[in-house]
Amino acid sequence: MASRLIRDGLVESEPFNSISWQAQALFLRLMLKADDFGRYTAEPRLVRAAVFPIQLDHVSDLDVKTWIEECEEAALIVTYAVDGKRFLEIPRFDQ
Repeated sequence: MASRLIRDGLVESEPFNSISWQAQALFLRLMLKADDFGRYTAEPRLVRAAVFPIQLDHVSDLDVKTWIEECEEAALIVTYAVDGKRFLEIPRFDQ
């Protein structure tokens, strides 16, 4: 797996700071799981299992769905469908 660098400017980002702490945690974890182009599944149950593997008793599929929506509303991610499957992309992933 490729290594990831999360720049400290993220903490000063208005879009990042406009979402809940939980959505921020999801976003950071998505950055670690996304492919080299910043893409990942947007299916809540798969995201939950992959990014919160030790917290499955504390995080629901509905929580993840809500946090994905928060990230999308803040323009931190974009979701789309291909052949009926939901995906997300982190637009500024390479910066």
